Amino acid sequence: MKTRILHVLFTFIACIVFSHNSIAAQTYPDRAIRLIVPFAPGGGTDFVARTLAKNLTQQLGQTVVVENHGGARTFIGALMVAKAPPDGYTLLLSSASTFAINPNIPPKAPYDPLKDFSPVALVARLPLFLVTAPSFPAKDMAGFLRHVKSLPVNRSIQYGSPGIGSTHQLAMEMLAQRAGFRAAHVPYKGAAPAMQGLLDGSISTMFLDLATGQEQIKAGKLHALAISSSTRSPLMPNVPTLAESGVPNYDAAAWIGIVAPAHTPSPVVDRLNREINRALADPIIRKRFAAAGAETVTSTPESFGTYMASEMKSWSEVIRKAHLSK
Repeated sequence: MKTRILHVLFTFIACIVFSHNSIAAQTYPDRAIRLIVPFAPGGGTDFVARTLAKNLTQQLGQTVVVENHGGARTFIGALMVAKAPPDGYTLLLSSASTFAINPNIPPKAPYDPLKDFSPVALVARLPLFLVTAPSFPAKDMAGFLRHVKSLPVNRSIQYGSPGIGSTHQLAMEMLAQRAGFRAAHVPYKGAAPAMQGLLDGSISTMFLDLATGQEQIKAGKLHALAISSSTRSPLMPNVPTLAESGVPNYDAAAWIGIVAPAHTPSPVVDRLNREINRALADPIIRKRFAAAGAETVTSTPESFGTYMASEMKSWSEVIRKAHLSK
């Protein structure tokens, strides 16, 4: 008898939860949505966020407000979302650094990307360009490798990135491992500040996405030596891949996705996923992404979660070899 009563009680509670979630999905959204970007304004992630926000505002009938909360290896922005109410009104748009790299680098991330967030959608992939200032002594990848390998131990080449744990940092560490040279990391609070450090001579090189650096490259203020992906970019077809330039099988890229706090109702997550995929299918957005060197990617929440877990595993080996996990 007691077991039967408990069964009825649990069924009743489940019905209430299901009904609440259904109502939430039907009325969602009924106010503005915050889209948190854990980087400084001006970088590739910020560009993707602001481009998507405009379409989502029109589609959802509520304002999607982009907020930049950079610093602390994206911990500040990520934690804001992890601790937010799971109602779909506070979302995080960030990169592999937040979701796949930082959890493997000390100090320990104050969140677990697989437990503290509900995956919503993978939205873009951004190949990276290895860039230098025009004053750099090498003008092609072969010359770059000769130069960095010739430096004495106490004069390792200094490279910048948007921050510790960024894909840009790990792409350089992977290159150093594959090509056999030493490199000293100088972290910044975003891709745009790091690029400025390269322009003013504070650092010698970095990996940079086109959304941030395309204008400077085209103006001749930065020189692109190679692209990190396995294929050349149609925007810069004369820039070879690293694999073509003496680093076999090299393939890396930044990627960007959107998550909600864990336990966000599935109907809300599914609604967001549909609207994001709809926005990504818009020819105007696809054209804007392509013009910035970003490849649009669509997914289900489930496939994004699986991809996130696989990326955590892939980057963990690069991190271990770079002695960043100690």
